[in-house]
Amino acid sequence: MVRPWKQGVFTFADQAVVSLVSAVTTIIVGRTCSLDELGVFVFGVSLMWRAIGLPVALVWSPYASRAPHLTPASLRRYAGSSAAIAILLSLIQAVVLLIAYGVLMALSGVVEVPVWIPRLVLAMAPLLLGATLREHARRTCIADFRGQLLLAIDLPIALVQVSLLALLWRFDWLDSSTALLAVALATMLSIAWFVGESRRVTFRRRMAVAHLRSNFGFGVWLLAIALAWLVCDLLLRSLLTGFHGIEAMGTFGAAYTIVGLINPIVNAATIFCRSWAARVYAAMGLAGLRRFALIGTAVAAALALLATALLTLFGEQIVELLFKSNYASRYVMGAVTLGFCLQAVIVPVEAAQMALERGRELFVASFLRVAMVFVAGIPLVWWQGAAGIGWTTAVQSIAVLSVMWFYFLKGNDA
Repeated sequence: MVRPWKQGVFTFADQAVVSLVSAVTTIIVGRTCSLDELGVFVFGVSLMWRAIGLPVALVWSPYASRAPHLTPASLRRYAGSSAAIAILLSLIQAVVLLIAYGVLMALSGVVEVPVWIPRLVLAMAPLLLGATLREHARRTCIADFRGQLLLAIDLPIALVQVSLLALLWRFDWLDSSTALLAVALATMLSIAWFVGESRRVTFRRRMAVAHLRSNFGFGVWLLAIALAWLVCDLLLRSLLTGFHGIEAMGTFGAAYTIVGLINPIVNAATIFCRSWAARVYAAMGLAGLRRFALIGTAVAAALALLATALLTLFGEQIVELLFKSNYASRYVMGAVTLGFCLQAVIVPVEAAQMALERGRELFVASFLRVAMVFVAGIPLVWWQGAAGIGWTTAVQSIAVLSVMWFYFLKGNDA
């Protein structure tokens, strides 16, 4: 049994590797390619993370919440079912994207379709397949408190990804599509984890179907939340490209890449908090879970304010150093950082709600997030451009945090 602090160290170290390689990849694309190619690449990566919300809802969140309560034999069966469901979902997503590519190519002879859209959809098929497999390996290890395996998964992927990008750059083949394909190919290395894991899990088809039905009872709400996140991202990024062109997405992507340098804190905290909250609830009940949420929110708010201040002051210089001078804007950096960091403040109370399997309450909060796109996002993105996405995200986060705490405290009192 790994202690929580030790598990946290493993998780943060691994997320540092993932975030650093992601940032390096975006920087290489930004320095090598044009602003519009960077915009397409950032669009693709953003959609990838949102599309992963499907297995988050139907596999990983239920697994993180239920694994601490299972016996070793039950856990082996549940882990086998979860791996099979994750593989199936990744294949379905890839097939849907390939079909969408075929439809777009057929339509291109009838209506005008921007060239970058079919290219992006085609590259997204293998990208989603590999990313889903890699994330399943990572999140299962975190939920099982086997964080020591994380670097064994992600270090080889990082080395292969950077090597492929270097080769593409060397032979002048690097663009948004080939960069996305390089990421996809590197993440396929996670298949080795599935092969090794097959020895310690039990798979039964009927059991997998039963587990999927059980997960769906809780996960249907999380699936709706994932779709809400996907809709929000699509709407905001579509608004930005529609109002200001794909080059504006490049400006946003440069700022977002620098903000992403704090991803080792945010992403690791998000994944780890969900597993930790489930264990706190299993061991200490509602009282312990309330303390967890209160302390976690206070710490997250303090870190968010500090990160926003530092990146607003120095982020513009970092963008100029790593990308190009015409990518840099202190105002855009400040707005994007504020929105990103306020999202992190939601993590502890959201993790507590997931530990209680309150999917309905989480869905209400996510519906509010979508509503804010129409209320605040359309005018802000039209008026402020790339900075408008940051301001909209900040408004969304404040509204969602308020609703989440209202439901959490109301449910505890009840």
